[in-house]
Order: sequence, then structure tokens, then C-alpha cells
Amino acid sequence: MSRKRRNFSAKFKSDLVIELLKGEKDLNTLATENNIQPNNASAYYEPSYVIARAYQNGGF
Repeated sequence: MSRKRRNFSAKFKSDLVIELLKGEKDLNTLATENNIQPNNASAYYEPSYVIARAYQNGGF
């Protein structure tokens, strides 16, 4: 029997990105702790990183 696809809430994703931006733990560690694949975590992180960098450089 196949496994049901999991859906993650926006709050879960944003909490994960905030933890990544703090820099205390790396991507693989957070992915393992939250029982998700690292490529899923990077998919949440990369757009947020671009937005944060643009904001820091006055891009908005």
C-alpha cells in the first residue's frame, strides 16, 4: 500500500526558514530533525533567501 502524501502548513515552512536564517543549524540537520527530505527544506528556503537578500540590499 502506498504512503499518503504529506502536506506541510505555511507556518511549518516559515518556522523552518526562520531556523535556517538564524544559522544555528544547517539544512541537513533541520531536515533530519523535522523528518523531511533536505531537498524539500531547500525548496522552502531558497525563495525566502532571495527575498531577504533583496530586502537587505534595498531591492524593495
